[in-house]
Amino acid sequence: MKKAASLLFSSIVIAVLFVAAMPAYAARMPGPVILVDLSHGENPGGLDMIMSIFPEAYWYVMVSDQTAAQSLPQDIVSKATKILVGGFAGDDFAAVKDSVDMIIIGQPTAEFTQDEINAIKDWWTSKHLGRRAIWFAGDSDYPAQGGNLEIAMNANNAVLEALGSDLRHDYVSVEDPVSNAGKPYRVVGLVEPDKPVAFLAYGAHKVLMHGPGAVAWIDKNGNWHSLTNSKPDDVYRIVWTSDQARIVEHQPSAPGAPGRLGMAYHVGDTGRFVLLAAEVVNNKDVIIVSGESPYGDYQPMVTYSYYGIQLDGPRFIRNILLWATGLMGELRGVEEIANVSSQVGQLNQTVSGLAGKVSGLENTVNGLNSKVSGLEGKVSSLESKVSGLSSSVSKVSQTASQAYDKAKSASSSASTATALGAIALILSIIALAVPFVKKK
Repeated sequence: MKKAASLLFSSIVIAVLFVAAMPAYAARMPGPVILVDLSHGENPGGLDMIMSIFPEAYWYVMVSDQTAAQSLPQDIVSKATKILVGGFAGDDFAAVKDSVDMIIIGQPTAEFTQDEINAIKDWWTSKHLGRRAIWFAGDSDYPAQGGNLEIAMNANNAVLEALGSDLRHDYVSVEDPVSNAGKPYRVVGLVEPDKPVAFLAYGAHKVLMHGPGAVAWIDKNGNWHSLTNSKPDDVYRIVWTSDQARIVEHQPSAPGAPGRLGMAYHVGDTGRFVLLAAEVVNNKDVIIVSGESPYGDYQPMVTYSYYGIQLDGPRFIRNILLWATGLMGELRGVEEIANVSSQVGQLNQTVSGLAGKVSGLENTVNGLNSKVSGLEGKVSSLESKVSGLSSSVSKVSQTASQAYDKAKSASSSASTATALGAIALILSIIALAVPFVKKK
């Protein structure tokens, strides 16, 4: 009995040690977790609609304090999985950050503290099995949200720099006299993504960018560049103005006034400008930078109609969220079609190149045919000359034959005369010899 009890105790101890030695795997949410920041003075307008159009996600909404939490619209509270209090440096964020797949910062009107920047960077750089994404929504330099200090751009750029991103908000405003909702500052952005992310335009062609700023990029030496004609390899341009847009400045209005002048874009610049771009890091993680916000703003990007202009805000934002979180869903087929279209385009280029080569070969053959025709003419001429020479040779041969016959005839006559002369000579000798013979 004691032996059996001892064996049972030993088995229990071994089992406990075995379980303790096993690695701990925390269960994660079945769908993506998206954290929306409202802790830096962001306007929550339209957020409930975004939460509705992407129900696959678990939505965490972060506010600055309990008062702000109690002031949240009920439509947002009812759709949120968690309400976090305290900002990115708070305990609530620290407790859940490992489960967060995406963060959206929609046009902040307060700066991030250094502790908050460090917390976001720690989240971004920590090891994770899936992909991570962060969306920085900025503003123009018009003195509305953020006052005249261009806070949205400065706050977001500080975090972008900490994350090592190439993208930046520039300190300007963009107006479009052609693509707009009644006024040049109510820009209607054109969803025309670079080819690798062409699927983001699925069902989405126009999106509201109410009073937008421009997106720029910065090189390793700290130099700023427009995204219109150049970009880093891992950056994709997604939303554009028309080709008649213009850059304007609202801050500073005079030397020494608050605000900053544009770094990549300048007053008087006209053309096509980028309003939303994305950078892919480590072939999977995504940093999105836009000159306006999907929620909040004076009128958010999620808007489906504005001043009688039909827009594709809900569809476009769903596309962005599907791609950024890796939950491609209905975009998968579109991506495959885009890839096939790209391959067909490449094949068409190859065929076009081969057609050009065939045309070149045909020209070469035609040239050779022309040369052969020339040679045939020369050969024909030579044949004619040879034929003439052959006729001349024939005549010469005939003349020679006749001369030979005459010579032969003449030779025959001469031989006969010579023979007769010899006979006559012999007879003469005999005649002369006869008398002498007789005298003896």
